[in-house]
Amino acid sequence: MNIWALEAAFIARWQALVPTLPPILTTFDDIDWTDAGSPKVGAQVVFDGIEQGSEVRTATKYPVRYSAHTFLDVKRAAPADKLLAAMAVEQAIKASTGWEFSPHKYSAVAGGQRTGFDGRIVRVSVSFILSAVATGLA
Repeated sequence: MNIWALEAAFIARWQALVPTLPPILTTFDDIDWTDAGSPKVGAQVVFDGIEQGSEVRTATKYPVRYSAHTFLDVKRAAPADKLLAAMAVEQAIKASTGWEFSPHKYSAVAGGQRTGFDGRIVRVSVSFILSAVATGLA
């Protein structure tokens, strides 16, 4: 699987665990929190880069890092929104722990971004690593 297919597969896995969450966004999507119609709770999976891999002639195996972000507009959030955000974080941890995304290949939780807060939007992130393989590089 390529890095974007892995991202899409994880999004589907996480969304299935939290079906009441608005559609989970991808690396290339944007949330305009200044828009009055923006959601109170949002989620996004972001490609965070490639770690150093190992190469064998025309192939390489490399760890790919992603972050699953849960956002909450604390200024507008009702108690139910806060519960949804908390559940989304817990399910992101569950979705990224020991996921067999390919035969005998498992995800691993990794260190990532700390919780962020800008005075209105709080972001809680769960980072994880998947191993990808590229072949035919010669």
